[in-house]
Amino acid sequence: MNRFIAIIFFISISTPIYAASLDELDPAIVNAAQQGDAAAQYYVGQELIGHFLVDEEMTEDSLEWLNKAHNQGHAEATVKIAIIYKSHGKKSVINPVKALKYLHIAADRGADRAPARLAEMYYLGKGTIQDNVEAYAWISVAIAISTNDKMTKRMRKGKEQIENAMNESELNQAKSLAREHFTKFQEENQKWRSSKLFKQTAAYY
Repeated sequence: MNRFIAIIFFISISTPIYAASLDELDPAIVNAAQQGDAAAQYYVGQELIGHFLVDEEMTEDSLEWLNKAHNQGHAEATVKIAIIYKSHGKKSVINPVKALKYLHIAADRGADRAPARLAEMYYLGKGTIQDNVEAYAWISVAIAISTNDKMTKRMRKGKEQIENAMNESELNQAKSLAREHFTKFQEENQKWRSSKLFKQTAAYY
């Protein structure tokens, strides 16, 4: 099963991967975050903990800012909270059950990074019982929305791995659930990507 992690797990990095302190961030963005700008709050929370090389000591500060953005409907902030609870924060806050909960909220909000991570959680039984049907359904959604050819190829291998672990009845159920998940996700993803908040967030990067 560990091989599956390498197949589907990825982080799209278009910003610095190192954690930053609050003093190192653009004062204008920090001020906007303090004034309640959800896009700025997401930016600050993401930068504090880092995108890849994690500053574990900043976990609580990062979660505080990300939760402010999450509470205002920021889909990517919700994903980032889930990632911290899954494996990206210090050990004392790691909580797979919370991670799964936030990933579902993120998927309901149309966050691009949610489906592949949900597939991983269900396939590995993290925060829930192991469930190939849900894993197949979510990896199918992730493949359908992927714009990265290399990543799509890797995820297709992961999907094949899940499919080989199911019987015909389970596979038929998984395909039906995949269509259901995709229909709902696509609608919410379009809403998120056309939202003012999405555009404001993109402007900060």
